[in-house]
Amino acid sequence: MSAITQQERAYRAALYEVDGIGPVRMQVLLHYFGSASAVWNVREKTLLEIGVPVDAVGELKKRRKTVDPEQHLAALAKLGIRVLVPEDEEYPERLREIDKSPQVLFVRGHFDHSDRRALAVVGTRKPTPYGREVTQRLVGQLVTHGFTIVSGLARGIDGVAHRTALECGGRTIGVLGGGVDRVYPPEHIGLAEEVAKHGAVISEFAPGKLPVPGNFPARNRIISGLSLGVVVIEGAAQSGTKITAGHALEQGREVFAVPGPITSQKSEATADLIKAGAKVVTDVSDILEELSLEVGPVSRDGDRKTSINLDALEEEERKVVEVLADGNLHVDDIVRELKMETATVSATLTLLEIKGMVRHLGGMVYSRR
Repeated sequence: MSAITQQERAYRAALYEVDGIGPVRMQVLLHYFGSASAVWNVREKTLLEIGVPVDAVGELKKRRKTVDPEQHLAALAKLGIRVLVPEDEEYPERLREIDKSPQVLFVRGHFDHSDRRALAVVGTRKPTPYGREVTQRLVGQLVTHGFTIVSGLARGIDGVAHRTALECGGRTIGVLGGGVDRVYPPEHIGLAEEVAKHGAVISEFAPGKLPVPGNFPARNRIISGLSLGVVVIEGAAQSGTKITAGHALEQGREVFAVPGPITSQKSEATADLIKAGAKVVTDVSDILEELSLEVGPVSRDGDRKTSINLDALEEEERKVVEVLADGNLHVDDIVRELKMETATVSATLTLLEIKGMVRHLGGMVYSRR
């Protein structure tokens, strides 16, 4: 990934906070003018001529008068809020690849390389005791098998999923429908602080923005976009969890659904998803099987004990795993040792990393788990 200057980062953030400039329009403007700073300084007449709505141009005009982008970025940093853009190495690769990917992410906490192995766990805001129990059980199993848990920090299943991940010593990511400084519900402010310490609290909405209902479909596409798949636990027939599942399908993600009592209204969403072809989940093994992952539990020192069946691997995967058996190697060393193309080695390492069989140590150095 090519780096951008802090000045450009500041203008990206300031521009993305303008009502009417979303991910698609932002991409178009950056392509047309070359940089966010150029967009910020262009004449209003020019923006109107290329089709930017009058309201958005008016909002930008107001913002120019009240905001200095670089001072604004510094103020966010003092609040512990970082700004990530798609060019950043830390920006999640899986999210970068979705349609209408966020062009700016406001982040409290940090993303880790292990977050590529993430699953979303979502469900009703008013779970039954059964729903809570199932969430705790599945999330505990997922954390044991090295997954980062992604959810929306809402009441109900979301909150149970985040808390269980933290209690099990795992990583978790909370995606908000408002600014990262506007946690809702208010009783989750403390939970959000813990999530930020052991993962990240993120949003594409500007700090200060309230979590209004219209923001949540956009929020849900980020939840699924970050994840290998979405696990749905309880929800009514007309449920926001089904919107998240819909985004997952559009993004090529797996959809998993936990069956529930047919007498419960909270089972309607999962029943509908199962009828539509979602994978039925009663145990973590159902998820691992669908994702073609074979992983052992996490050891007490935090390392994942991986059971590797070499016969089940593709030829390139097996060769890379075997060459890493004797110690840590840089990508270039693997290329030389195996006499394989660099692109092939990089792609193979990515697949093995998702499967939990190798670990990226930083600086393009890898180890076998």
